[in-house]
Amino acid sequence: SIVTSDNIELITIFNSNGQLIKSIKTSQEYSNKIDVGLNEFKPGLYFVTISSIAGITSKQVIIQ
Repeated sequence: SIVTSDNIELITIFNSNGQLIKSIKTSQEYSNKIDVGLNEFKPGLYFVTISSIAGITSKQVIIQ
């Protein structure tokens, strides 16, 4: 789950090659918690980008 203090508008997940793996656009007006479900991804390095009203944040995620 991704939890923020701001409303999440869009979550994008890229693999280490820069390929878009998953994109989640929220349909709720007030959504500050989103379940992403990373179990479907193979082990490796991923980049998660979270877009909200406050701006864009990117984080690295390692799945083992």
